Amino acid sequence: AGAADASRADVASAPGADDAATALRADGDGAAAAGPLPDAGLNSAAALKRLGGLESVYLIALRSFIAEAEKLAAQLQTARDNENCSAALPALHTLKGLAGTVGADRLAALSQQAELALKGDAAAWAPLEQVLDACPGVAGDIERLLSGSRPR
Repeated sequence: AGAADASRADVASAPGADDAATALRADGDGAAAAGPLPDAGLNSAAALKRLGGLESVYLIALRSFIAEAEKLAAQLQTARDNENCSAALPALHTLKGLAGTVGADRLAALSQQAELALKGDAAAWAPLEQVLDACPGVAGDIERLLSGSRPR
């Protein structure tokens, strides 16, 4: 429980977390119709619980997320530009799972909404924009959290 408590404190005190949350809430109009989205930022307590309270595993997941999310965002941009639904769906599904693992609940929900929209209509690209817009904020939240974590 000690590691989980320390991580919650790190996330709560991450500089700029409120700014990122405010920015993401401001652009949530399109997705809000499907139900309220989770707050922006990282839900480290839930992520740590999913990972059995292993802070070291969580830190590895956080470090890996930034590079993987960047690759997935590039794939999603290419898929959108080419209107290639079959390329977008697996990338969205993977991003949804990775975001959920690290506690980026809002990004996971946005990814799920975009995935469901494209499954229902291969021309429904609008929800993908919110996913792409949210990725840099999550990466920034993670970078701030990691910069405040203990040395490796």
